Amino acid sequence: MKARLLQLWSRLSTSYWFVPGLITVAAAALAVALLRGDAAAQARGIAGLDRFELTGPEGARALLSTIAASAITVAALVFSITMVVLNTAAAQFGPRLLPNFMRQNATQIALGTFVGAFVSCLLTLAAVRSDADHVFVPQTAVVGGLAFGVVAFGLLIYFIHHVSRSVQAAYVVDDVARSLENALRATFPERAAGGAARTPADEEAKSG
Repeated sequence: MKARLLQLWSRLSTSYWFVPGLITVAAAALAVALLRGDAAAQARGIAGLDRFELTGPEGARALLSTIAASAITVAALVFSITMVVLNTAAAQFGPRLLPNFMRQNATQIALGTFVGAFVSCLLTLAAVRSDADHVFVPQTAVVGGLAFGVVAFGLLIYFIHHVSRSVQAAYVVDDVARSLENALRATFPERAAGGAARTPADEEAKSG
């Protein structure tokens, strides 16, 4: 059972849909929660919300549309760069090292953050209303989408830095060494803990 769980986790960690999917779902849930909070606050007429009023309906639509378009464009760019890195790694270091590159969290988090920002902005954009009898601009959700976009583009800089390091030979060797060390610790936990007794063969090899 434990081996199956480890194998399942290995498959999930080397896939490009699991972590981005979790981040996207979390971003969508956060956007819905902010929208419901804005709607409840407007319905109850809570005072003090004017201080968060950054823009009107048209400004909110323009801002959210810009962030959403930029986020999905950069997400496609991140995916393209990742494919180039994988092709380069397979050509230079061999296809057996591809799981090590696909297991790197930086790429998955960057991709998921951009897709999550896109989904969050789309949900908020769909909630903006500017009818003659009803005007609704979810200010906190707009601020949340703006913050999500800023964080996403900050991760772009980190992603570029990470990719430039991941194709260097020294980084690849260090990553393989750490993977081997983790595999040995998982296979021989008693020796990793340092609590295993020496066998007679070990004593003879040491004395010889």
